[in-house]
Amino acid sequence: MKIEYPDSGVTVWIADIPAEPAHLTLRQRERRAVEGLILEAFGQPLPLGHLPNGAPTLPVAASISVSHCQGLAALATGPEGANIGIDIETLRPQLHRIVSKFLSPAEQHIYNNNLESLTAAWTLTEAAYKAAGIAGLELCSDIRLPIAGEAELHVRNRRFRILDLARPIGAARLSVVVEIR
Repeated sequence: MKIEYPDSGVTVWIADIPAEPAHLTLRQRERRAVEGLILEAFGQPLPLGHLPNGAPTLPVAASISVSHCQGLAALATGPEGANIGIDIETLRPQLHRIVSKFLSPAEQHIYNNNLESLTAAWTLTEAAYKAAGIAGLELCSDIRLPIAGEAELHVRNRRFRILDLARPIGAARLSVVVEIR
């Protein structure tokens, strides 16, 4: 699956993580799925590396972000130097146990009403964290999610545009953000 956001230059690629071959670990199958998305996005196999902060990188003039969840892998590509973040997640009740770790009290009033909205908040927070690229962020205080339907969020003093907020992809939800410059 391919989702384009033309006004930002960002494209998202999504693929199933295969259950086979069974002798591979889940991590190995996730990596293979991401490698397949890289091939699809760039037309050639490219070695996936990681920056010191853990962010994925490729030897091409493009920005990327990677995510995976139960059964799905996602790759976001964008212009070189763009700070993009992507997160894909299935609806997981476990999020209720950690809500105070990633949402401020004001955000909890907005997003902690049901599992669907809580998953939206989680994927948006994770996408923002990845796009910001700042080690040691405090999720519930450094990342400010929209409270009244705004189309952007803030990480410390930086602004990020929400390209997608919890888009349903089967049983998963996809959020995508890009820094406003």
